[in-house]
Amino acid sequence: LKIMIGDENGNLNLQNKVTRCEFITLVNRMMAYDYDEKIDDSVIVPFKDISQKHWAYNNIKIALKYSLIKGYTDNTVRPDNYVSLVEAKAVILRALGYENTINKKWPEGIAEKAKELGLDKNLKVPNDKLITRGEASILIYNALTVNFVE
Repeated sequence: LKIMIGDENGNLNLQNKVTRCEFITLVNRMMAYDYDEKIDDSVIVPFKDISQKHWAYNNIKIALKYSLIKGYTDNTVRPDNYVSLVEAKAVILRALGYENTINKKWPEGIAEKAKELGLDKNLKVPNDKLITRGEASILIYNALTVNFVE
C-alpha cells in the first residue's frame, strides 16, 4: 500500500521513534488523503512552529483539511516531537470517524475506544509511551481492519 516508505536505502527503521509529522503522513497515506489534489491556499495552517519549507507542511495542511489534528493551545503542532501511543490513537480515531463516539475525557476515552475497536491488537505498550515506527505500523495495520463511522 506504500503507507510506510523507507529511507534512501529502503530501510524502514522500525526501531526509531516516530515524529508527529511522520505519523500524520502515515495516516494521510492510510486514508489516501495524500492523493487529494484540492489542497490549496484555502487550507490555512495556523501553527506558528511549522513553516512552508518544512518537509511535512503539505501533510499538515491535509490533516487540517480532514480534521485529523488540532494542535496545542499555544498555537503549535510540534511537528518534530515524538508521538505517544494515545496521541497516535486519537489521530486514527478521528480519521476513522470515531471522535464523536468517545464519551470519556482525554486520554481515557481515546484508550477505551481504541481497545474496543482492536487498535491495540499486538501492541503491549503503555498509552503514554513514545512509539516507534514499528509500533506505528502495527497501529496503522490494525486500523485497516476497522469499519468507518458514516
